[in-house]
Amino acid sequence: MTTQLGFGDTATWGRCDGHPHDPRTDADDAGTSLQPLGDAKVMVQFSNDAGVYIIGAEIGGEWVDRDSFSLMTLQAWKQAIQAEQGSDLAAFLESQQ
Repeated sequence: MTTQLGFGDTATWGRCDGHPHDPRTDADDAGTSLQPLGDAKVMVQFSNDAGVYIIGAEIGGEWVDRDSFSLMTLQAWKQAIQAEQGSDLAAFLESQQ
């Protein structure tokens, strides 16, 4: 029996953590949100597998992993995204009445 390495195998990728370049990431659980970073706004990518998990951000057309941001920045983005999702849910429920 031979081992096949490539997209999606655990030897190549390890556990699936929702990274956008991992082909095992479920696209339905990922989202983006425009969030502040200093005086600028950046496109933050997150997953919703087990609550909001910040994956990284696109800054000036370049991908920046979450490890490049402070914990304070990640927490602020997470709270803002959770608030956005709560507002969206409330608006949806109100429109269904």
